[in-house]
Amino acid sequence: MEHKIILSQFIENNFEKLSFSNITNREVVHYYLKKNIISIFGKDVFEPYELEFNTLVEPELASVTSFTKNKVINKIVIFYGDTEYIVHSRWGRRTLEMCSTNSLISFRILVDDNKIHNSNTIITETETISDYSCIYLKDTPCFDYQKIIYNIYGEEIIFPAYRAKSISVQKGQSHLFEIIKLEDLVDSREEGANATYERLKQNIKKYVDNLKRKSEIIAIPFSNPSLTIYDNLDSIFSFLEEKSIELPIERKRVKN
Repeated sequence: MEHKIILSQFIENNFEKLSFSNITNREVVHYYLKKNIISIFGKDVFEPYELEFNTLVEPELASVTSFTKNKVINKIVIFYGDTEYIVHSRWGRRTLEMCSTNSLISFRILVDDNKIHNSNTIITETETISDYSCIYLKDTPCFDYQKIIYNIYGEEIIFPAYRAKSISVQKGQSHLFEIIKLEDLVDSREEGANATYERLKQNIKKYVDNLKRKSEIIAIPFSNPSLTIYDNLDSIFSFLEEKSIELPIERKRVKN
């Protein structure tokens, strides 16, 4: 009997081949990777016949006009149904990215100093759904979340962005967080998940510089309070996602 394939585990086992192995806070990267896989494929566990794999070896682009002859970059190709997905690292090996056949970015995990950004994009027949989040790992842990939807009617639907900031207090089975409403987490005009790295950094700085100071204290129930805060990321982001849809959303007509 053939063993089932856990796709997130398969990719993680190939981090070294992808030159993405020299990273810290691996448990957070693991959380995002598994969450992205489930968002895109609807599951993380596959029958062996459902997936095919291949490896691409390409010269690494040293600059816009030249190649480094002795340096190569490895990419993992995943065939699922009629779609081909390519997993690779970028930007000095700090980013893990999956692109589909049409070159649209399915997910991006960006490890940057003491924070980790994540974005994933799901495309249906009627809309494109992009989730953005960021985890700040130093000092007081913070967790940001925002969702943007583009529909077939040419509209973008922008949900409010929120930050959950730990205040290191436990109340029964819950932990207390300061909930802060942010300015937009990502400038949606920058083509969502396809924004460049430098533009993404600028947008992150923009919303941090424009934090709204009004906040509230919320108790978030943890699935396992005995574990660390990073072992309960599902609880935190599930709350932030539910919080973001409580208020009226902003609708804008996308200009052609």
